[in-house]
Amino acid sequence: MTNKYLLDKYGWTLVEYNQLGKLQKWLCAICGKKYRLNLDHEHLLKDKKQPGSAKRYKVRGLICWKCNKYLISRHKDSRMLRKATEYLDCPPARKII
Repeated sequence: MTNKYLLDKYGWTLVEYNQLGKLQKWLCAICGKKYRLNLDHEHLLKDKKQPGSAKRYKVRGLICWKCNKYLISRHKDSRMLRKATEYLDCPPARKII
């Protein structure tokens, strides 16, 4: 990822992205495996109370493509749902921002 891409899409710098990766030991925040990691984010574009704000706050953490797909699917494996819930309640990116 380039610094320009991260800034334009998420409001994050490459330094922050690398901090997040190091914080998570470059492992998926849900399953703990080292698959291809994606920068997971909320799909809310803006906070209407503060125009132009909060791009930074939509980033949650790095998760693998399998867990990303799992979050948007309707599987009901309780162990994975608990891990996903823990991740969504306290995403690793909160430790940086």
